[in-house]
Amino acid sequence: MSDLGPRVSKKTRRLVLLALFCAIIILMGTTPLGFMNIGVIAITFLVIPVAIGAIMLGPRGGAILGAVFGLGSFASCFGFIFRPDPFGAILLGISPVLTFILCFVPRVLVGWLTGLIFVLLAKKIRRGGKTLSCIIASICCPLLNTITFVGLLMILFGRNEEVLGVFGVASAWGIISVIALNAVVELAVTFVVSAAIARVLVHFLPDNTTRAENA
Repeated sequence: MSDLGPRVSKKTRRLVLLALFCAIIILMGTTPLGFMNIGVIAITFLVIPVAIGAIMLGPRGGAILGAVFGLGSFASCFGFIFRPDPFGAILLGISPVLTFILCFVPRVLVGWLTGLIFVLLAKKIRRGGKTLSCIIASICCPLLNTITFVGLLMILFGRNEEVLGVFGVASAWGIISVIALNAVVELAVTFVVSAAIARVLVHFLPDNTTRAENA
């Protein structure tokens, strides 16, 4: 019975943090804070709360936050909840099912992998493990988001003439060169912000790694 209180407290704290990060994702998704329009595909900064949440809450929490991000991204194709996404609307007109897969699956995978990377690194690196793990995980999150999203975009829509026309390229490989600038900006901003915030917050959770393993 003596352990019941701390267990409930930890669980409550995790739920509060999860709800907080979900709220931040929705808030950023409905305001200019979450996006920057450069080129065809808008740069998204929603990976920042996903990265920080995955570091704080572990793989399962990261996957849930990624799912919120993905569902909001899909809703934006309809012009609902998140800011309207013109490119997403084009993809929706081609195939709603494939568009949902493109919006949802990569984001869940990114959140889960980011949390997993942090947990594994924090266990392996002894000296300054949490700080270095935060930095590496914060780099991996936007990088994984770009790789998985663009890769799946090429697989699902890379041969569609309408999509190629939007990018002004002749083949799926041309899409990579068009969004290269977007990827660099997203990586830089996400890394700086999420690494700095996570590095501070993680010290308030001394048992973070243990709890993340059990997430």
